[in-house]
Amino acid sequence: MQRNIQRRESLPPAMVLNDATQVTAERIKFLGAKRLSDAQLQTVAKPYLDRPLNQHDLQHLTEAIAEAYRQAGWLVQAYIPRQDFATPELSVQVIESIPSSKPTR
Repeated sequence: MQRNIQRRESLPPAMVLNDATQVTAERIKFLGAKRLSDAQLQTVAKPYLDRPLNQHDLQHLTEAIAEAYRQAGWLVQAYIPRQDFATPELSVQVIESIPSSKPTR
């Protein structure tokens, strides 16, 4: 448990998004993603490339990534870490968790 706490503390803080948030990404980099391949994640992210994104679009992007993991049987949290939105690369932090389990009866 201590190791998990230390690992979470070393994650980058979340970006503060608001109505003025605007970013256009040519590339998306997934930090911490190991359970799904980069190709799988890029497929999910493709609709968000090369167009202006606001805070709601970025929220939808992180939700779409979490949903792709959920469909593969994994629970994750995805968020936009602090970064310079002036660059063409958008980073998305993925915190992978244990596989989701179905209750047994």
